[in-house]
Amino acid sequence: MIHALAFFLGLATSHAMMPTGPKLPLELETIEEDGRVTVVLVANPEVSRRIDYTLELKGLSSSTHRSSSEVAAGQRTEISRMRMSVGEDWCARLSITEPDGSVHVITRGPCR
Repeated sequence: MIHALAFFLGLATSHAMMPTGPKLPLELETIEEDGRVTVVLVANPEVSRRIDYTLELKGLSSSTHRSSSEVAAGQRTEISRMRMSVGEDWCARLSITEPDGSVHVITRGPCR
């Protein structure tokens, strides 16, 4: 039993130290002030590429921005900015669709 536990803990430790995968090509930054949230979508890819994404912001209202952008490697570029009155319950959700069809999701806010 002790050996099994030690083996399990060893695997858990090894798994925790494994790399988390490639850096995502988009970052989602938020600024909260005076009952408003500003969401800034920033591209900073490791290689030049086309990025397909959907950015949703929900607060006192709702807004969605879908787009596809060509971005250059190593250039930090703001590609979208949204601002909304939100109250206490808000959610920013970014979905990035990779060329192979896989989707990465980043959220900010309480998202209740």
